[in-house]
Amino acid sequence: MKNIRLYFCDYSGSSLGVRQALKSPQIVSFLKENPHINLELYMKRNYHPYMSSTYINGYVKDQSLMNMPQEDIVEWL
Repeated sequence: MKNIRLYFCDYSGSSLGVRQALKSPQIVSFLKENPHINLELYMKRNYHPYMSSTYINGYVKDQSLMNMPQEDIVEWL
């Protein structure tokens, strides 16, 4: 994996888990353990949150994060 893009809303309830996960120390430790992965954050109002991952071979996988708790989001990463 080379790139992860997180799309979330700054006020909607379906993005609450993403906003909490971004404040957690698990994200920081994940990024320190995997310095080759680039994490990009995009605030997209009035849309449900999702994660888009790009792999080295060019494959792109999207994962819905709607209403997921913080622990599940960190596990998906």
